[in-house]
Amino acid sequence: VRAAVSGECFAWDGGTIYGEVNKELVVGSAKANASGFYEYAGAVQAVFVLSNGAAVQQRLRARPETAGGAKEISLEEAMDVLEAMKAALEESAVAEQAGPWESDPDPARVTRTLHS
Repeated sequence: VRAAVSGECFAWDGGTIYGEVNKELVVGSAKANASGFYEYAGAVQAVFVLSNGAAVQQRLRARPETAGGAKEISLEEAMDVLEAMKAALEESAVAEQAGPWESDPDPARVTRTLHS
C-alpha cells in the first residue's frame, strides 16, 4: 500500500481515469524519503460519492456481459443500494483498524471518517 500511495494519484471510476489528483489533498502526515517514497502516511483519504442514484442506473444499463450484463433498476432501488453501501462503510469504520500496511506503531491513530 505504501508503494501505491507513493506513486501518482488519479481520480478514477470503473476503470476510467479522470485526471491526476494532488497527493497533498489525500495523504496526511506523510513522511517521504529522499527519493519521494513514503515511509509513513498517517492518513490516506478515499472519496466515495454515495448520493447519485441516477449514475448507478446509467452504469447498470451499460454494464457489459462480462460483468453480468445490463440491468434496469428504479431510482429508488439505486438510492437504497447507495444507502446500504454507506451503512456498510460506516460499520466497517469501527471495525479493527490495524493492518500490515501500517507503519505507525499506534493503530489507534488510524481513523476513517465518512460524510453524508
